[in-house]
Amino acid sequence: MRLLTALTGVCVAVAGFLCGVSAPVSAEPCPAFVAGVVGDVQFREADENEWEPVELDMCLYVGDQIRTMKDSLAALKMEENVEVRVNALSVFKVGSLDKDKKRPNQLDMKKGEAWAKVSKIENKETAFEIRTPTAQAGVRGTEFNVEVDEEGGTKVNVLEGAVRIFNELGEVLAEAGMFTEVLKGKIPLDPAEFDIEAFKGKLDAWKGQISIGEVKEAMKQKIEEKKDEVKNNIKGKFKF
Repeated sequence: MRLLTALTGVCVAVAGFLCGVSAPVSAEPCPAFVAGVVGDVQFREADENEWEPVELDMCLYVGDQIRTMKDSLAALKMEENVEVRVNALSVFKVGSLDKDKKRPNQLDMKKGEAWAKVSKIENKETAFEIRTPTAQAGVRGTEFNVEVDEEGGTKVNVLEGAVRIFNELGEVLAEAGMFTEVLKGKIPLDPAEFDIEAFKGKLDAWKGQISIGEVKEAMKQKIEEKKDEVKNNIKGKFKF
């Protein structure tokens, strides 16, 4: 079980009531973490086979995998200015655009839907990318939505700024109010207009259900069950 959290001096969620002191925390900065949870959201470390429930404020590292189950959502914070909301039935892996592959600034989406907003910071450029089986969407300050179907087909809607969508066959630049689609083995389609206000309404129908810094009831129940499991394990270890 991962014990590191994005906040210093805070007991881990599953065992906080057992702690008289703070749980171990990372001595290094936590550039990516779980910022909100609704329902059943799970993660798997790069070298692990088992899926475990995520914890609010849990750090994410390159190679970690996340999946949202039915009626479940997740919010992520990456870097200091990237916010991501993930819809139900999505699967992705945390990646990196850097040469040393240490800084998490890429999401490798297998399927599902994710909304991302990259805010501009004065005198600083933030590279962020969502990669799918058929395309990559790279930005440096914008708001966009990516949907990936079961066959890997990708749809990108740009709400603000501009997004470069590309694969090995070619690339397009989609600006606010434009969308493109990319099918397996095909070049990205020329961007076309869409009803941005209607799309925002559809987007807010699920994105608005999750709040930063919040665990909704379905997840709280799983945490309580995990607390009981940890408590029973500790009692078992100290029987005389």
